[in-house]
Amino acid sequence: LEQKRPGSGATAPGQAVQTVYETRFLAYLSRFLLTFDPAANAWWFRQGLSDSWEQDLSYLSSSEAGGTSSIRQREEATAALFAEFTESVEVGLADYFVGPY
Repeated sequence: LEQKRPGSGATAPGQAVQTVYETRFLAYLSRFLLTFDPAANAWWFRQGLSDSWEQDLSYLSSSEAGGTSSIRQREEATAALFAEFTESVEVGLADYFVGPY
């Protein structure tokens, strides 16, 4: 097998994945998966949120959602869940491209 040179697009052992994939790309890919991938969408729904991440975000901005503290709590919970999902997407990309194959 040929060794990858630094800067060739592959991660080196111990290199953070974040240096390979930009945060904006990871967020975009995560939103794409939550919208179009049935398994990702079902996972989101099983977390106690609506069947669409877009609906959860629009709920946060609606005035009939309740007091500002409940909106803030829901926003923080939704953001934390999205960050958790995005992190798993990032790890999946690293496993796919850097894996043992």
